[in-house]
Amino acid sequence: MPSPSRPTWSALKRSLSNRGQSELLALVKELFELSADNRAFLAARFLAGEPHTDAAEGSVATPYRQRIHDAFYDKGGWPRSNPRLADARKGIRDYRKATADSAGTLELMLTYVETGTDYSLDFGAEDASLFNSLSSVLSEIEAACSGQHGLALYDDFRERLLYLADRAGGIGWGYGDHVHSIIQGLEERWEDAGAPPRAGS
Repeated sequence: MPSPSRPTWSALKRSLSNRGQSELLALVKELFELSADNRAFLAARFLAGEPHTDAAEGSVATPYRQRIHDAFYDKGGWPRSNPRLADARKGIRDYRKATADSAGTLELMLTYVETGTDYSLDFGAEDASLFNSLSSVLSEIEAACSGQHGLALYDDFRERLLYLADRAGGIGWGYGDHVHSIIQGLEERWEDAGAPPRAGS
């Protein structure tokens, strides 16, 4: 049971229901200006798919991609000694919650795995928690690409996934083998359903 001094959604909802449109718009404007996270969420929720140039899906997803990059590298471009993995993954969840955009969410997941893989290769990072997190997100990608609309999703990201498998091949701790196994499994799954054979295979 919530503390009497703690605000509840039901009480806030009652108050908001008595406000006019202009007041609610002013409130949203204040929330928009309050923090970068609020701006990213509101833009993703209300501007994704809009026909305007400044509201293209690529732009509303940009803060979330930047959040992933910033989890691994500081503002000077130097690798963080302790990547902020939880923050990057929360950014992906926030985007999914704001937009319900499965393809966009999948693209952010892939960005996360790509960035983490590059971080490991470029700076020799070998950390079990890093590889476990990357593997976990890659498994989510595998599940999405194995479902009802899996072929279309896999086709959209196939070249990046194949490059990821090549890139991760030199990483130890079983991570490179795990990446290759998952992506090879997707190749075999969709080979007879329209995915063209890999060049050189």
